[in-house]
Amino acid sequence: SRQAYRLLVRSRPILPLSFRPTYGRIPLFTTMSVAMFAELAHKFVTFPQGKATTFVNVIKVGTFCRTVVWPLFPPLMMYQYIRAKDADYYATEVLYYKSG
Repeated sequence: SRQAYRLLVRSRPILPLSFRPTYGRIPLFTTMSVAMFAELAHKFVTFPQGKATTFVNVIKVGTFCRTVVWPLFPPLMMYQYIRAKDADYYATEVLYYKSG
């Protein structure tokens, strides 16, 4: 369908915007690309279901992330915040010192 549209578009001369194919007020190629993206996203989400072991492994990875990885984020974020504030305060002190 998309290849046929490309051939159709290539075989015709470039038309003014008022004569280009549209779907309502939206250009047809934009509508087609949105539809293709939606189809790809649907295929990504609804991939074939695995076996029971795959399901168990997904649960194990989720449990690991929830208990080990996720609790590490708040301390790291606080550390980054403190470092940024320290750099800001240092710049303020230097500016105050050099201002006389």
